[in-house]
Amino acid sequence: MVKNAHLLEELDRQDAREHPLTIEQKYAILNAMYDYARKVGAFPPQDPLEGLEVDLRLAELLRHV
Repeated sequence: MVKNAHLLEELDRQDAREHPLTIEQKYAILNAMYDYARKVGAFPPQDPLEGLEVDLRLAELLRHV
């Protein structure tokens, strides 16, 4: 659990400034993450509508806030 999110965000920004990535590198990382998610069975989901009722109920509740 992150106890100091602000510090972590600053560290991320500093790292991005010191080690900029090209668009090709960013797409390569995205494609690698996608391939990994497919290999471990996390994507695509078994049932794409799973949890939809919960999301709709939460949206309805938040709409009234």
